[in-house]
Amino acid sequence: MEAHEKSFTFMNGPIRIEIPFFQRGYVWNKDNWRDLIEDLLDEKSSHFLGSIILKAIKTESGEIPRWSLIDGQQRLTTLSVLLRACYDNLPLSTYDDEIQGDLKRQMQDMLFYKEKSISATRKAKIHHSLVDSPAFRKVINGEMSDKLDDIVLLEETTKEKKASDGILQCYKFFCTYLDKDEDKTTRLWELLQNPNTKILVKIDLDADENEQAIFDTVNSAGVRLTCADTIKNSIFQYAIDKAEEIKKTHEVVEVKLKDEIVRIESRENVIELYKDTWEDTFGCDGDTIGYWATLRPLGRITRDNLEILLHCIALIKGIYNPEVHKISDLPDIYKEYTKNLTANELMEFIIEICSYGEIYRKFFCSFDATTLYSYKKPIQRLFHILNVCDISTFHAYILKLLSKYSDLDEDNLPTDISTELHNLEIIAIRYVVCGSSTKNFNKNCADLLADKTTTADLIKDRQDDIGDNILTQKVKSISNKHAMLLLFWLELKRRSEDEKCAEKELKYCYTLEHIMPQKWQEFWPVNNPVVKDNNDQDITDSEVAEEVRTTAVYEIGNMALLVSNLNTSIRNYEFRRKMEGEGRKAGVKKYDYLLYTKDITALYDKGDIWDETKIHIRTRQLTDEILKMW
Repeated sequence: MEAHEKSFTFMNGPIRIEIPFFQRGYVWNKDNWRDLIEDLLDEKSSHFLGSIILKAIKTESGEIPRWSLIDGQQRLTTLSVLLRACYDNLPLSTYDDEIQGDLKRQMQDMLFYKEKSISATRKAKIHHSLVDSPAFRKVINGEMSDKLDDIVLLEETTKEKKASDGILQCYKFFCTYLDKDEDKTTRLWELLQNPNTKILVKIDLDADENEQAIFDTVNSAGVRLTCADTIKNSIFQYAIDKAEEIKKTHEVVEVKLKDEIVRIESRENVIELYKDTWEDTFGCDGDTIGYWATLRPLGRITRDNLEILLHCIALIKGIYNPEVHKISDLPDIYKEYTKNLTANELMEFIIEICSYGEIYRKFFCSFDATTLYSYKKPIQRLFHILNVCDISTFHAYILKLLSKYSDLDEDNLPTDISTELHNLEIIAIRYVVCGSSTKNFNKNCADLLADKTTTADLIKDRQDDIGDNILTQKVKSISNKHAMLLLFWLELKRRSEDEKCAEKELKYCYTLEHIMPQKWQEFWPVNNPVVKDNNDQDITDSEVAEEVRTTAVYEIGNMALLVSNLNTSIRNYEFRRKMEGEGRKAGVKKYDYLLYTKDITALYDKGDIWDETKIHIRTRQLTDEILKMW
């Protein structure tokens, strides 16, 4: 890898820069164009515009050097359009023939190349992506200089007039900005032609270098780049290469797509396959693009949904070893895998990825404060539990499970799927509550995917760490986070079985309250109520009593979910005032929306006190239900 500060004149000389047709299109808008041009005209500005990452493409001896544009498409495209706009707005007729010739050659040297020095034909140095290629070619070739009125800017759109392609709009914006302003036009022209105006950092990668490593370096500086585009680009580049081979050998390649047989025999067929598969699944509209770009935690790293999906598929295919590989290795892993596939296998793999993508989007839930949860939705329940427990390791196995059946209905899952999903719930709940190490989960998942073990075995083999006795002890000193999770799903289970309870769905938006407060000393002295031991006998030793009370506070039996936080002063009051509140400060009874919380306020309404005995009884009851459920 080499990185150097460069002026835009790095485009001089023989060079061909390729933007794969399957890369995202041109998206810069009026604000970006104005910022760029005003920055370049600002004499006090450093004019630094960002980085361009180019990866060498292996060529035959004597061929024009070719580079794949990995990052920087927007700024490189915009600078090229700006240079053309400057040339088209220079007052050429006022210059003599020699100057006119020099200016034309300068423009051509920057924007075009010849395959042979004696060739009369010039080609655009930037070979643009499929969606933007026609517009870019028209602008660079000078076909739009007298057709500005045909270009419709976004703010000019009406019911009758649709906005033009973004590159065309960019060209019109620059031409309008520079119209009849020779000073601005010549200043920008000289700046873009000046080899000493270092406005870019150009990063060159060898053909064999891992561009994802560069991406991750850029990520650390706050710029979000993903490995998903790299994987997509390499897959479809191979598909194009395969199509070219097919065209030469007249090989018959047919794949099944949505119950139809698709014949692949040319580049155009691959483009159609891309539209019908990848674009349809991952980029058909704004909502779809937004979903796949949504960031989620993957271990200690944050990745978007598409990267997580591709990671899962690599695990399912057995080409990613979590004990050896890193997420940043995914592009190379996919390249190595796909380059060894036959044409048929590669096209089928593209379809398979998209099939997994449809399952992922349907079932891999995104949660927020508005999500309604139901006990009767086992897939949603599992993902919520895994999410709260910070476990993403089993996603690949879940994806493989859900792909076993077409048109899977969450309300009526096959028994084998239900059993596996529930076993994963058990593993998650028991491991995190019992504090058992999850470091072997990567290997466990790999073994599940390879059918070397079962979820039932994973539970059975770790009974010494996650068995009933351990779990029973751990809920007596449980964290708030895990207590809230258990109480929430116990509540939903109880509601699902209670015919009198009409509301079967709840949002995960409650607060956890210790009924006997964590700071109990002021209002809950050990003699009021008197501390009891496990046999309901009074404890007379004050030091022992204090220890027992402090321990009881952190049992799950002393915890309840409320719809709102109690006022700080109310939180530590004795049982009566904590239940009733005081003045305008509401107590627990005001917020006892859930059935398990109402059980506690019902005891108060009957005149019972809240002490260690009640806590122990409720802990045992809840433990029995936890053991029954998980």
